[in-house]
Amino acid sequence: MVSNILNFKYPKYLVEVFHKTIEYNKDQKSYEQRKAISQWPNTYNRSFESTKEGVIKVHQDINSVALKTSNLIIFHPGTDAVESTSMFNITRGQKSFEIFRFIQKGEAIEVHLMYDYFTIGEPKRDSYKLCNLKEKQVVEIKINGKLDHTLSRGSARLYKERHYVFKSLGAFHSVELCSKIKGFEKQKFPKIDKVVDLMKVLY
Repeated sequence: MVSNILNFKYPKYLVEVFHKTIEYNKDQKSYEQRKAISQWPNTYNRSFESTKEGVIKVHQDINSVALKTSNLIIFHPGTDAVESTSMFNITRGQKSFEIFRFIQKGEAIEVHLMYDYFTIGEPKRDSYKLCNLKEKQVVEIKINGKLDHTLSRGSARLYKERHYVFKSLGAFHSVELCSKIKGFEKQKFPKIDKVVDLMKVLY
């Protein structure tokens, strides 16, 4: 296996983010009708490795230039062999991701809600801090809303649920770029330690 190790003076923070969006109409408002698709899977696929020495092993196809200039690395694992990566430098100011905004204060990484009607729906929420990302802590954030902007086109009211799970894997100073890794090995879905519940009763 061919590999290349990149060492960094300042820490990189690694976070896994699981995400699902559920859309339904008024005939599916009962939770029992959506229960099967609302639950998280028992397992997922991870395409990187974390060693005891604090080295993260990733495939060499990752954008190494973005990796060097970023300090927050987000992996989006899939329940099949699909995964994407987002990289940000939050030392240079707040960065947006999905419906959230990341802000770094010292060693703490704050997660703020970034409300948008077309993404979340009504009722309107304030944009505010939801939590800190703490190493080894798993946080679930869930929010729902309804959208009526389609009524003018004769469509029915649309309901949305957005579910996120953040798993912070802490900081690391080295990344090993590998030509081959074990890759896409089944992992147990993480046990949730904290829930930020922004769900509302919708009519």
